[in-house]
Amino acid sequence: MVSDTLRGSKLLAVVVLVATFVAGALSGAAVHRVVVAAGAESDVAARGPGGPEGRPGRRSLDDRLLAELDLSAEQRARVDSVLERRRREMEAFWDTTGPRVRQIVDTTRAEIRQLLTPA
Repeated sequence: MVSDTLRGSKLLAVVVLVATFVAGALSGAAVHRVVVAAGAESDVAARGPGGPEGRPGRRSLDDRLLAELDLSAEQRARVDSVLERRRREMEAFWDTTGPRVRQIVDTTRAEIRQLLTPA
């Protein structure tokens, strides 16, 4: 009886955890779509159709933010240099850390699957 109650509690905890994760993912995706759509609309309005490389309404976040700062050519070149250096550092970080993160996620999923019953 106690083990059935404990098993039910664990299952409920897993279900709540998964539901929370799914709700967060869906909320994040919805907010992202709204933000991207708003950004694209403002870009098209500001530049007209066509955008960089002929893609309507597409401009990087860096470009949008830097345009708002109204930097001189020298400042923009220096900021671009900093951003590129940091981008390379982040790529190197994820190249070394990413596989470990993936392993943690995969083992967590495997552990949870072992707790679940076919029903």
